[in-house]
Amino acid sequence: MKKIFCVFLACVMLLGVCACGGNQSSPETTAAQEVGLQVGIGRTNITPDYSVALQGGNYKNRMSQGVLDALYATCIAIKSGEEIVLLYTIDVKLMTGSFVAPMKKLISAKTGVPENNIFLSATHTHSGPAVRYSWDGSDRYLREFNDYVVGAAEVAIRDLAPAAMFAGGVMTEGLAYVRHYYLLDGSIGGPNFGKDGVPRQSHVRDADAELQMVKFERADKKDILMLGFGAHCTMNGKETDLMLSADYPAPTREYIENNNSDMLVAFFQGASGDQVPSSSVDEKSTTEYRQHGQKLAQYALDALPTLKAVEGDGIGFANQTMTYATNKKDLDKTDNFNGRFEQKWIQTRKSLPPTRDMVLRAVTVGNLGFVFAPYEMFGEQGRYIKDNSPLDMTFIATCGEGDNSYLAASKGGFEYNSYEAQVCFYAEGVAEQAAKDFVDILTLIRK
Repeated sequence: MKKIFCVFLACVMLLGVCACGGNQSSPETTAAQEVGLQVGIGRTNITPDYSVALQGGNYKNRMSQGVLDALYATCIAIKSGEEIVLLYTIDVKLMTGSFVAPMKKLISAKTGVPENNIFLSATHTHSGPAVRYSWDGSDRYLREFNDYVVGAAEVAIRDLAPAAMFAGGVMTEGLAYVRHYYLLDGSIGGPNFGKDGVPRQSHVRDADAELQMVKFERADKKDILMLGFGAHCTMNGKETDLMLSADYPAPTREYIENNNSDMLVAFFQGASGDQVPSSSVDEKSTTEYRQHGQKLAQYALDALPTLKAVEGDGIGFANQTMTYATNKKDLDKTDNFNGRFEQKWIQTRKSLPPTRDMVLRAVTVGNLGFVFAPYEMFGEQGRYIKDNSPLDMTFIATCGEGDNSYLAASKGGFEYNSYEAQVCFYAEGVAEQAAKDFVDILTLIRK
């Protein structure tokens, strides 16, 4: 039985959670102590106690009217020798380059960790504060938000303790689907496009329903569990549309921690550009979204005994800028763009140069890889990276590193002229090439 000897709690808008405990050392934990791998976690509460604009949908008409779930910025600090890396997951929808760059500078200045060693991602909740738009009160929230994000790193670094790594995954059922459907009239439909009133028949293709898991077992503090799962956080129904919420990651984290008091959980959004957390296109209820999160959590709890020790403890980095062709397809055709939001994307694509840079970033810890992909990558590309990586396991995190919009695949995107392809900055084939390039840079790190 672990002995919890340190618990740090805070109220809304102050430092969140950093808990410590003890357990009997396993052989893997003893080995980790000898080679010097250390891991810590910091979690700060970023929930405002005043009304804010919600990101997702028409943000200007969605001012929050309460809190359904607390929102957090969570930082995992990993140290080996003198090298340290910070892995962030934050309960917001997206983070643009103009937001991420100064944030990394601030984190680096406060912690001493080089900017290149800081990786940011979003859980992609559509019910979080709109951190990339201007609205009344945004300046106040962003100042507070910056402090709490930095605070998460400071807590994680103070929480560093010897750890052993374990990794694995489990396939879930009924929790992740592609958002594109065959309709009974033979056309393609889905939540973001299609024909109203035409029943769906079946999914166009299979989703990537794997729940990825990385556990850091610590002898004298609580264990840390990283979860990676690809499905849009869009489960809240009409009755909770104006409530701040982390969506299904909130009950996922809560359920695991309530049923395993010796563990702290961090949820990372996987390759979810074409994936949703339900096969239904109807509005979701609060009950269903909580049940969804709890079911995902139970999969994780059941799979904990199957996780395998990961060898090695050295940290390696890749930070490669690639140049890809931009999406100039059908710029003169706007039949499928029937709103101001869609028209804005058309104008943005028209202004793009023929090519555009994309920064591919990854980090390895021993024989475990972490890919922090920009844009909303499709599940097919996430599977490609996982299947072809030279490492024991490669953990996928998306919706971060300073870019927004979709990275649409040829299949399921450009093939059907889907919404994701229509707003994608990059040309057909780039998604597939980027996945291959991620595998190449992981291979280079491995060597």
